[in-house]
Amino acid sequence: MKNIIFALFTAVGINSSLMADTLEYQATTDFSNINDGEVPYYRHNGISALAINAGNAAYRNKFARATTDFDGTAGVYDVTISALGELDGECEYRFLVNGIVAGTATNNRVDVDYEVQHHTFKNISIPANAEISVESNAVSNGLVPEHDIFAFARGRWITLTLQSDDTATTPVDLEISASTTTYSPNVGDTITIDIDIYNSNSTHTATNPVINLTVPSLLAIEAPSQCTVDGENLSCAVAEINPKFTDTFSLTAVAVAGGTADLPVSITADQIDNQLSNNNTTLTITSTDQTVTAAPVVDLAVSIDSDVTSAVVGDEINYTMTVVNQHASNVATSPVAGVLLPDSLSFSSSAGCSAINNAVTCSLAELAGGETAIVEFSATVNAAGDAPVVASASAAESEVVASDNEVIYSITAIESDRASTGNQVPNSTQAGTGGGYTSPLNLIGLYLVALFARRRK
Repeated sequence: MKNIIFALFTAVGINSSLMADTLEYQATTDFSNINDGEVPYYRHNGISALAINAGNAAYRNKFARATTDFDGTAGVYDVTISALGELDGECEYRFLVNGIVAGTATNNRVDVDYEVQHHTFKNISIPANAEISVESNAVSNGLVPEHDIFAFARGRWITLTLQSDDTATTPVDLEISASTTTYSPNVGDTITIDIDIYNSNSTHTATNPVINLTVPSLLAIEAPSQCTVDGENLSCAVAEINPKFTDTFSLTAVAVAGGTADLPVSITADQIDNQLSNNNTTLTITSTDQTVTAAPVVDLAVSIDSDVTSAVVGDEINYTMTVVNQHASNVATSPVAGVLLPDSLSFSSSAGCSAINNAVTCSLAELAGGETAIVEFSATVNAAGDAPVVASASAAESEVVASDNEVIYSITAIESDRASTGNQVPNSTQAGTGGGYTSPLNLIGLYLVALFARRRK
């Protein structure tokens, strides 16, 4: 049940319009909508708390939200979320007005489970009939083992308390906008963030305005002296803003990491602000890490051999090509073995190769460091003469040593084999009359004729 406690009572004769009051909302009974966030809450009735079922891995590191209607008087309030400390994680808590984050805090580390911690957000303007919400997340600090992982805290909280501030009853209407010198810095670049705050009220001054920022991890903001830092949250007090006046506040930041992130910015003051929709803005920053990463390299080597060293026109020669990645560790991706055949040879067959004219291409599986691939193909002899084959290998990566990526291998082709044994021998021409061939028997006959002629003389 929500409790309303009056600090001053009409029974003692004090005007009720001057009374400050406290509104207390119970987590388990006064929030009918507990499924309004990224993940749902459940009611931990034993301790009168709302909690997140972190046993479901899909609910971890995400925010649950509980929502109810504000039925108090429009005004400025100090808002307190009473949370429960948990041994296994330091959860984050948020208070929202009409869906807009008005305050953020994180639990401290505790030595006793369910120790109550109070997170108070000062001077929160809440319009009449506003929708108010509490969010929390389930996180782990990696300190409490549970099975084969670490346990998660469940973002438990028990009450939301609103304490009115009667010193802030004059309404204003603040509007905020923000810009930066560049929305796409490189890592290491310095940027300037300009925040403009306009008080559109024509009669009343906004006193004690505070700019609140949630700084993403890809930026490091150099906080001026009037700013306080609480983790990723930055609060900066600025001078009062007169009616119909714009004040500009500037911050310097350095891009420290690559990526895209939002930088939410909001404004509050002592006074009631019934137009909260223009009290918030968001900058989206995309920074680029230009650090050059060295491309991976490999060291392929190729060799080739055949089943014969000479052949006759019309014969088929069987070639074996070996490709090895000589690099100790890097993998050669998309490796290719290539062969350029001379005009005296034509590609005939291979299980893993294809040919276009004289160019043969063989795709290989990726080669780990020290791994070897074997390619076999056949070619037919078309003409006599030397038949040099050029073999090569390459991959998607650069080469450490390119000199062993190509090799030339040659055989000799002849027109026909004249030996009766069928052995493949080169054609040859012996010196003699007419350049013809003279057999050993004819040589002996010629010798005997010459000897007989000498003796007759």
